[in-house]
Amino acid sequence: MPKIGYARVSSSSQDLDIQKAKLKVAGCEVIRAETVSGASRDDRSELATVMEFLREGDELVVHRLDRLGRSTRDVLNLVHELDAKSASLRVLEPEVTTAGDMGRMVRISPVRTTRSERPLHNVFSLRSSQPPFEHARGGWAM
Repeated sequence: MPKIGYARVSSSSQDLDIQKAKLKVAGCEVIRAETVSGASRDDRSELATVMEFLREGDELVVHRLDRLGRSTRDVLNLVHELDAKSASLRVLEPEVTTAGDMGRMVRISPVRTTRSERPLHNVFSLRSSQPPFEHARGGWAM
């Protein structure tokens, strides 16, 4: 399964090197990186390129979930797009994947990487009696 890495920082004063190094160690064959806000997908051309490039069986790898997006809705939409392509998402810290038989039963530990990620904890948690994402407001079911 080809692994495609995506790294993002919000400002030029931040460094992409740590993310790139971790993605390389994780076995990413291609790493796309950009310096842009994660508040919206609108200006993230490298992420758009990655999403266009991914094919069935590919794995999108990010260092932390907040590098993929700060909005729960954006992350859910990305996971849905990956699922539609039969591709998967792997987050390195904390280790989470949507691949395999248990991939839809992803659970993120209570440790949150950013305050803006708090809603994601609830969406990805096994504590819900509903399948992941089904209870997302106005969302879609897996």
